[in-house]
Amino acid sequence: MSCLICLEELNDKPFQIKECNCTLSIHRCCYKEFLNKTKMICPICRINKPLKNSENSYTLRLMNLVFKLPSPIAIFVWFVISIIFSIVIAPLFFMKLSMENSKAYVLYSIYLYTLYSGVNILINNI
Repeated sequence: MSCLICLEELNDKPFQIKECNCTLSIHRCCYKEFLNKTKMICPICRINKPLKNSENSYTLRLMNLVFKLPSPIAIFVWFVISIIFSIVIAPLFFMKLSMENSKAYVLYSIYLYTLYSGVNILINNI
């Protein structure tokens, strides 16, 4: 078996990357060099490295996690996450943009309580 990068004989056994399920037949030193030269974690599935100390890194991790699922399930999960974000989290951002933080948190608490009460009434009427 030969290394996928340098094509020299591989004496080590293949290793698995934590971020994906790929098993690589590659020298560890070649893999470290690959990590230093590219923005990817895996040369096979081409997952990008998460950005450090950034809010986008959470989004990228979530997208990588969701889109590892089979397509119909991934689309459904992404749709559900989008709806939950739109109903629960986005209003806080809009409130914080339009007023000062202390008022926004109070109004957001009232919004969440109203949302909870409405869902509770719907469930009890079913």
